[in-house]
Amino acid sequence: MTPQYAGVDLRRACEAPFKCETIDNGLSLLVKIEDGVVLSFMKGIQQIYEVKLNDSSECHRCFEKSALVYPANSSHDESKESYIISFPTSKDLLNFLDVMRKRLKLKEKRKKEGASTFDERTDSWSAVQYFQFYSYLSQQQNMMQDYIRTATYQKAILANASVDFAGKVVLDVGAGSGILSFFAIQAGAKRVYAVEASNMATHCNTLVQSNKLAGRIVVVSGKIEDIVLPEPVDVIISEPMGYMLYNERMLESYVHARKFLAPQHRRSHNRNKGDGQQPDFREDAIMREEGKSETEDEDNTAAEPKPGVMFPSVAQLFVAPFSDEALFAEQHTKANFWYQQSFHGMDLSALRNAAIAEYFNQPVVDTFDIGLCPAVPCVHKVDFRTVKESELAEITIPLNFQIDQCSTIHGLAFWFDVGFLGSQKDIWLSTAPTEPLTHWYQNLTRGLTDFGIFHVLRTTTRSLPSALSIRSNQHPVHHIDNLKMYAVSWEQHSSSKRDRSSRAWCE
Repeated sequence: MTPQYAGVDLRRACEAPFKCETIDNGLSLLVKIEDGVVLSFMKGIQQIYEVKLNDSSECHRCFEKSALVYPANSSHDESKESYIISFPTSKDLLNFLDVMRKRLKLKEKRKKEGASTFDERTDSWSAVQYFQFYSYLSQQQNMMQDYIRTATYQKAILANASVDFAGKVVLDVGAGSGILSFFAIQAGAKRVYAVEASNMATHCNTLVQSNKLAGRIVVVSGKIEDIVLPEPVDVIISEPMGYMLYNERMLESYVHARKFLAPQHRRSHNRNKGDGQQPDFREDAIMREEGKSETEDEDNTAAEPKPGVMFPSVAQLFVAPFSDEALFAEQHTKANFWYQQSFHGMDLSALRNAAIAEYFNQPVVDTFDIGLCPAVPCVHKVDFRTVKESELAEITIPLNFQIDQCSTIHGLAFWFDVGFLGSQKDIWLSTAPTEPLTHWYQNLTRGLTDFGIFHVLRTTTRSLPSALSIRSNQHPVHHIDNLKMYAVSWEQHSSSKRDRSSRAWCE
């Protein structure tokens, strides 16, 4: 039986330079099995177009209801023509892709090219929970109402509009409500592909339609690791930062999206990575004065576009020891329930140590006074334009704290900054305790594996050398108040004196 699909739209795309033209709409598609596979597009009883496929052809899901078809392996084909076939329903698309795999014996291209680190290390059910969380409008509202976050993104994009965005093709990774895509359009982007894996893609498309931007913002439903775009992009935008920067592991997907950058941009990144130069990070002090969170190019008219722009471009994770007796006591108080020896006739005390360990095993997501930190923070830097995806699976951060006072260290405090390094202006977004509050707050690790009090006394070196290791979990469960996407450990290397009756909150 010949597979047949009604209401199909056919477009032809050509690279170098990219152009896309509509062949016809409302067609019937017949999948004929001859010498290979022939896609016959009919208008009534008349065939108006034909596409022949063979074993070297490729077929991928492109958008929510569209497939991208390469008639043959076009790596050596100068024309590099491809076809976008749009179906009336997602069910028709999935059925068509299944037919293509069976008829052409197509291999999963993602497996052939290599799956992303996120796919290899993330449990599928955990991913479902994660994307379900962000499918709620209430969660999108929480992020959108964060004025510091939203206004800084808009400022960074519009401040670099004429050079980095005007007339450019933009990819929005994890688009959510699509607000960053709208900012890109405000900056003059030619076209924006808004990729969203959760059901929020439907709401995003509704906003695009109601704002009459359907021709310029294309909503793509799917994971960035799975979808295929019909053209390369010039700019990648995203809001991939989680609590403590790395939580949620969205950074891996953001870096993975670099495969969609135009070839000339990818080559530039490779050259930049090998020249021995350090990324262009901001080196100002953490206690910076208000109004100095950005740098400006005095002569914007002379600015040249930076190849393969990524917003954000770089990040800095700050780690500092903190001392908070009240917080420490609060966690112990929560576990007092399990100290009862006659709870309705049952002795619960056998679980008290496990209860304390559980309470101390999760970070506190909250704000705090910088005065709780007796030492200047150590800084870990990452450049999203050059870092490898595999390098985000495990991050080791050397720590060396100079402590000039007698302190009781109860754990580590974390916050981060991200920089939008544009061709015209550099804009920074900070979650520091000295800056206005954001929905990221800051993070306090109350305890990691063990628990207790770590007493630090002044020594001749006045230092506390340590190492922080952040490893991605293979089977994470997403909770917004927890750090389950990564396992965090803190190893202390110094010989500073310690209270022998207690244990440190470190492995």
